[in-house]
Amino acid sequence: MQVQYTLTAAEWREARYLFHTRGKRGAGEAWAWMLVAVPILGSIGDLAHTAQVSGITLHDSIAPLLLLLAAAAIAALILTNRWRARNAGRAAGLIDETWSVQLGEAGVQRSRIGDNGEPAAAYTWEQFATYRLGRRVLMLALHDGARFEAIPLVAFDAEDRERLQRLIARKIKPARTVEEPRTGPRRR
Repeated sequence: MQVQYTLTAAEWREARYLFHTRGKRGAGEAWAWMLVAVPILGSIGDLAHTAQVSGITLHDSIAPLLLLLAAAAIAALILTNRWRARNAGRAAGLIDETWSVQLGEAGVQRSRIGDNGEPAAAYTWEQFATYRLGRRVLMLALHDGARFEAIPLVAFDAEDRERLQRLIARKIKPARTVEEPRTGPRRR
């Protein structure tokens, strides 16, 4: 089955989310933001207390100011990483380009429209570790853990979508989103 599509930024972000979260909300960024919030609140409280008691002096306010600067640096790193991640698809030339994808029993072949049919990427089904269906996109994760293919679901009509789901279910195991109960004895 062959489809043509143009990947949008929203579809790219959804595919990235499906790839990186592995089915659960990311708690890592929440902890990082706590590293920002706690020093800021502590610094503000300490500066307010120092100002109320004896007036602000450089000696009394250096520790809270250093905490405030550290929190600002962490916030800047988080926001920079988020910006880079959002623009990764555009930098790779995947967003707002028209692509043709051939999906068959042998694997997946993606080529840019206008490149004389030369494949930009070709994969066998064995190269994919898992897949995940989102609201707008199909994400196929490669075994290397660093790359994935994103195909918008709007590129498929209802019949092709059913054929695609059957093909993928035969060829790739789905991503687990819930821990499966153990069936054997526990190892200690």
